[in-house]
Amino acid sequence: QNNTSNNRSLLNSQVRCKGEYSGGIHNIRLKIEQYANGLIFFGVNSKSAPLNVNNLTVASSYGWTAGANNTVYKSGQALINHNDYVSDFQTNDIVELELDCYRRHIHMRNHRSNKQYELQIELEKCPFPWMFHFGFSMSGDRLRIVD
Repeated sequence: QNNTSNNRSLLNSQVRCKGEYSGGIHNIRLKIEQYANGLIFFGVNSKSAPLNVNNLTVASSYGWTAGANNTVYKSGQALINHNDYVSDFQTNDIVELELDCYRRHIHMRNHRSNKQYELQIELEKCPFPWMFHFGFSMSGDRLRIVD
């Protein structure tokens, strides 16, 4: 079961996967099935962060956006071109996220472009348990979990 919320700020809809992570290394692979060049957020958030607010700007938000001027969210702060991040996502791209609770980081890889990025997560701002978190600004955009 996934939790969703409507949001009128940056994201029209949000999804958190039901898995909760406090230890270990966890991966998820996603296929961008439909992308209309809006904003798609790929990242992580603390379970304690409420879904009824703009989860990109809460302190526990860490991740990357497709679209949105190469924006990275770190501790809820929007950072443009952080660590040379380039958003070049397309429909049918496979995106892999790795959540490493031991090293306290999230890693993202776009399989088509082979671009990879990593963010350190501050436990003080994003306490365990962590949950994979995705958001969409366009109503038709769609992701699917793949093996």
